[in-house]
Amino acid sequence: DESAGFIISLASQDPDTSLTVCGLKCGGLLLEKTVTRNAIEADKHPTRVKGINNVLVYKEVTENRITFVLQNKSEGSVNIQMDLSRSTGIVTNKLSRVFTVGVSKKSSLIATHVLPESEGAGWNLEADAKIIK
Repeated sequence: DESAGFIISLASQDPDTSLTVCGLKCGGLLLEKTVTRNAIEADKHPTRVKGINNVLVYKEVTENRITFVLQNKSEGSVNIQMDLSRSTGIVTNKLSRVFTVGVSKKSSLIATHVLPESEGAGWNLEADAKIIK
């Protein structure tokens, strides 16, 4: 599941304005690209993955969520291990806090979404990314 919490603020001059929220069954490629591009634009100082210069980790930080995006600028596919095991008070959309993501050449993808385990509770994120050879 690629879901993440967010807040929407609306203003309208029409008193009969309404907003209907519905679940998204399948976001598809357009949503994936939009979230990826947004995270890349949000992080002005991405970090390089240990062991390879052409792979960058972007981190979009909001009040309620952190999204990690991996960008592979190299000519070959790579496997990147993300390690969030030293983090506390978090949940992710992955089964484990240590996971591997395959990134195709010249592409970007969402590595994971991180949220606080409980709303309003403290959380600490410590993330590490390295290439798996």
